[in-house]
Amino acid sequence: MPLDALEPPPIPPHAAPHGDPGAHKKDVEAGGAKDEAAPSRSKRAIKALKRHGAFVGPGVIASVAYLDPGNWSTDLAAGSQFGYSHLFVILFAGLMALLFQILSTRLGCVSDYDLATHCRFALHDRDSRYKLVYRWGLLYPLYVMAEIGIIFTDLAELLGSAIAINLLIPAIPLYGAVLLTSADVFLILLLFNQYPTRTVTRSMRVFELLIGVLVLCVLGAFVALLVKVSPVWKDVFLGYVPRSGIIADGGIYIAVGIIGATVMPHAFYIGSKMATMRRLKPEDYGESSAAYEGGDVASDDDYDDDDAWQKKHDAQRRSSSTGSPEEFIDRRSRAQRYTDPTLACVEAHLTHASLDIAGSLLGFAVVVNSAILILGAAVFYYGDGRSSNPDGGGVSDLFDAYDLVKQYLGQAFAYLFAVALLAAGQSASLTVTLSGQIVSEGFINWRTKPWKRRLITRCIGIVPSLAVALSVGRQGIDTLLVASQVALSIVLTFVLMPLIIFCAQHSIMSIPIDPLAPPAPAPPPPPSEAAPLPLRARALEFARALNPLRRRRAPAGTVSYASPVWLVWLCGMLWLLIGIANVYALYDVGQHGA
Repeated sequence: MPLDALEPPPIPPHAAPHGDPGAHKKDVEAGGAKDEAAPSRSKRAIKALKRHGAFVGPGVIASVAYLDPGNWSTDLAAGSQFGYSHLFVILFAGLMALLFQILSTRLGCVSDYDLATHCRFALHDRDSRYKLVYRWGLLYPLYVMAEIGIIFTDLAELLGSAIAINLLIPAIPLYGAVLLTSADVFLILLLFNQYPTRTVTRSMRVFELLIGVLVLCVLGAFVALLVKVSPVWKDVFLGYVPRSGIIADGGIYIAVGIIGATVMPHAFYIGSKMATMRRLKPEDYGESSAAYEGGDVASDDDYDDDDAWQKKHDAQRRSSSTGSPEEFIDRRSRAQRYTDPTLACVEAHLTHASLDIAGSLLGFAVVVNSAILILGAAVFYYGDGRSSNPDGGGVSDLFDAYDLVKQYLGQAFAYLFAVALLAAGQSASLTVTLSGQIVSEGFINWRTKPWKRRLITRCIGIVPSLAVALSVGRQGIDTLLVASQVALSIVLTFVLMPLIIFCAQHSIMSIPIDPLAPPAPAPPPPPSEAAPLPLRARALEFARALNPLRRRRAPAGTVSYASPVWLVWLCGMLWLLIGIANVYALYDVGQHGA
């Protein structure tokens, strides 16, 4: 093969100005119409909204993880026992989840790989004499913890859906509801049996629409319930202000439970994977499909087929390995940078994707969780339902909540409560299956069909569910639901640490301004000192490294999206807070039982 065939094609004139990062943003916002008169502000706003419409979907899918049935018990318990005081905890947990969810979105959009795949890249074939230690001591344990999180999350969705079916049709016993809900999602997955591709396909849009409809059902049900109970909104809004009721009389345990049930581990895997999907074609942000695909115009099949994209990506890398060592290094770096996302691509996707995540989490997850707590407080703490719990014990489980809603609001609203619970469980079950695929492929490079993955996960989760439903019944189901949330909170600490580390690295979060420019020379090594640095100099160097306000320089010729030092410190403190909360929860369970 002639060497000319191995070189990347020239960039068309309209895609040439990689050296000016602002030029891409202007092209994206203005649509590339440089010769026309500047559009009016209203037209630009409408055009931006239409463009943002292509990005709506991943945020809704991510928000499902924060309103699954596992959240319902803690939110209802908090409202029925402590009134509106724990609304601040819901808001705090939602903002914390939003921060980490946006980090996972940035990781996927900038690096073009999801969180699980980055773990494999960093630990599987690490260039070190301790390669097997990294692989067996870090990578595989992280994979096991991720799979445990998937199983316990699916267990919570299974139990929540089974409770909802039993509430809607009391003639079906609990064990029968467990068997029924174990098979229901298979019907949907047989219709949607596709792995997430590098670009958005029609079936993926249908999947996102289905999840959106289920989430809207949950939101609409709670809006109707809140209209019926008519809470005192002045007191509700005061609940978002921190006060002593959060920690008084055992309130801290409920607060820990809310945080543990809200921030779900699998949401970061699916969030980073969805961010790698390109919602716009290269022509939409000022580049050509021919240049982006390595010289061949992408057909519709290739554009929608992740396997075809990966084969083309690997072929380009293999073709760069021929010739002399010097040619090999030059062409490999060129092919690597050329097939990775360009600066224009990242600029066109990142802001819209982050806004989609923020809008969905604040508009759906925080609102629904707040509505659950407000319902519990308005009916069972401030309303007529308080007489059923004079000792302040609150709502003990979802069955009690349903019975009390039926008693004080009527049968129609009780059915509405159960339908919302079923919709939450079904939507969360679908996203958990998707997360399981992402985890298995990312960590150990094993890809399978959604229904096969669903079969494996459900077979594991159905065994304890059936055993508890048959032997203990209603009380055991609720205890198992709470235990699954405690396990997920422990798994969360193992998921967040790699996310924080990867998002802080310039080598992962940097985009070259000109993808075809030769790589910048490595900085010369520091001169060796004959004598070690004095103690004062070493102390100053250590203090500089710990300074959260210090600036880190991005590699030459790149634009870095790495987390600043202060953000790394903030994420580290939140990670430590979650760890302390886990220790406290385990201690409390050991002292007083589940």
